[in-house]
Amino acid sequence: MAVAFGVAGQISFAETVFDCVVKPDTNDGGVAPRGIVLLDESGAEAEVYDAFIHEAEGEPVPAKIRPRNANAYDLSWQVDEIPVRNRVSTTVGHFSAVLDKRKNTLSVRAEFAGFENLSRGRGKCKVRLG
Repeated sequence: MAVAFGVAGQISFAETVFDCVVKPDTNDGGVAPRGIVLLDESGAEAEVYDAFIHEAEGEPVPAKIRPRNANAYDLSWQVDEIPVRNRVSTTVGHFSAVLDKRKNTLSVRAEFAGFENLSRGRGKCKVRLG
């Protein structure tokens, strides 16, 4: 994830970067310890980047975004072909998150196709204006 800020500079809209350290509420490995949200100035577009996205895509992926209230957004995204621990097969990850701009927090939920567990985590974000 050291390349994340280099990747963040490649997106096409002026953004605020939320670089978040996420502490998992579950110990199943389903939530990345670091997540980056790139939010455009208007709050109409967002991209996300974490270890799962890095493995599967190598660059930020677009997130569906919906205002939750004046300070927070609901985000959702999907990552295809995430390598499973055995590295022989892959799975699809369905992610949702709440980004709170006032508190600078990110709460993440993750579900993986073929697995029953629901992974969750929450963390604090450092903010960098673009």
